[in-house]
Amino acid sequence: MALSIIAVTVFLFYRYAMRKGLFKKSEELQLIALLPLGNDKVYLIRCKDQIICVFAGKSGVMLLGKWSLNDWSENKKYV
Repeated sequence: MALSIIAVTVFLFYRYAMRKGLFKKSEELQLIALLPLGNDKVYLIRCKDQIICVFAGKSGVMLLGKWSLNDWSENKKYV
């Protein structure tokens, strides 16, 4: 009985949240590319009007580069 009450509550909350736009996708943060390097990874992420390249590995996280979206769009055609 308790599980059915919890399930109904979650279902109703989910419907309410979808109608109010609480689970709406954000266009401000987007994963552009992921490059796996063994256990490490390189991420290319768009944050609003910037492109950020990040290395994540066992030793930690390191910023590899940051570009404005305009610079990225202009230089992309030369790659």
